[in-house]
Amino acid sequence: MKAYQHFYQAFSKESLNRIYNEKLQYHLPVGLDNIIPDVFRDHIDNNIDTIIRKVLKGSYHFTRYREVLISKGKGKPPRVISVPTSRDSLALAAYLAFLQNTFDKDIKEPLLHTIIGDITNALRESRYNGFVKADIRHFYASIDHRLLLSKVKRRIRKKEAIQFLKSAISTETRSRVHGEANHSIQSTGVPEGLSISNILADIYLADLESRICSIHSNIRFFRFVDDIIILCDADEAEGIKDTLIEVLKREYQLEAHPEKTVAGNLVAGVPYLGYVFYKNRICIRSEAIQKLEYSIEELFRKQYHNKIASYGLFVWKLNLRIVGCILEDKKYGWLFYYSQMDDLTPLYHLDWLIKKFFARYNIKKPDGLKTFVRGYHEITKNVSHSTYLINANFFSSEEKRKVLEDVYLRREFENIPDETIDVWFKQMLFREIKYLEHDIQSFS
Repeated sequence: MKAYQHFYQAFSKESLNRIYNEKLQYHLPVGLDNIIPDVFRDHIDNNIDTIIRKVLKGSYHFTRYREVLISKGKGKPPRVISVPTSRDSLALAAYLAFLQNTFDKDIKEPLLHTIIGDITNALRESRYNGFVKADIRHFYASIDHRLLLSKVKRRIRKKEAIQFLKSAISTETRSRVHGEANHSIQSTGVPEGLSISNILADIYLADLESRICSIHSNIRFFRFVDDIIILCDADEAEGIKDTLIEVLKREYQLEAHPEKTVAGNLVAGVPYLGYVFYKNRICIRSEAIQKLEYSIEELFRKQYHNKIASYGLFVWKLNLRIVGCILEDKKYGWLFYYSQMDDLTPLYHLDWLIKKFFARYNIKKPDGLKTFVRGYHEITKNVSHSTYLINANFFSSEEKRKVLEDVYLRREFENIPDETIDVWFKQMLFREIKYLEHDIQSFS
């Protein structure tokens, strides 16, 4: 199928309805237009018709993105996330499907677990004792529109599809407090946090691996968005680092951070994507453990100060912090992300720490509380059939009603169909997933 055919398919009424029903209706954002998800849902047919009409005419324009700042720690500038309106989110999700189908042979979109596993397997080959790790300064904000569009146009020529992309990446991001102001057009950078942000990054850097490997042989190149690590011979690491810095600058208009782009020997270990890789073992970064500890203790503090609606909700949130959850066949949570560790010592420590928190805050420990150690073994040995893990795919309608009633204190169940219960349940769970994702953010 050609690109223009993928475009029409992605922006068909059937496709937009499917994307909304399967992916977006449970966790749509609220943008600067202040339209809440329930209102958007009530007018879904009109919204879809508007998207189709404007996109296919090449006249679709985005509402300014709402700015959300995420702290990266003391002394560091916050990460700026761009939040689109509900309508723009749906249009962007359709465009993402279009890009994925059009560039399926050109780009890789590996899962984090896959990359970690591939690095681990490469290290077990014992061929490499050195590394190069690159950090690109202000990556998303530095993506050159002209260069990005030239790469996109290698596969896409339809002017309406290009116009949509231009509008998406040039729309500004503003906080609510700025009020009304003239729109400014961005000529550089891709807003971070959009559903298409990562695939645009992949398109932009798709040929970087082949460029570096054409200059240096006997290396293994790994990239997740802008996080790059190269396994190599330690004696050649500095030269490879210099090549990478030069290629990024000359061919991609990107600057490698001079202090965070390093080369060295694997004996000392290299941090990457929240892990620390050594020549023959893989560990979790201490900062990742500390961040989770703080998150868990904050939950205990809130319960101690009666800032959580019920004891049942506190236990539910704590269990989710410990083992995460599976929802619509996707795995969420800290333990799922770090399940490829070699050393289980941090898990025993976390289980001990939770016991200590119950005593410190004088909170009754519930029967059947999940544990990190047991959760790890279930994830690594029995994830598909485990009844210990929180797998929403296995929940019956009655179990969903029970969670809504006992945990979230919802009572209005009379004459409510199972389909509505399912929507309410997933809305609640996706809300919790935001906290789980926060626990593994800023892992690079």
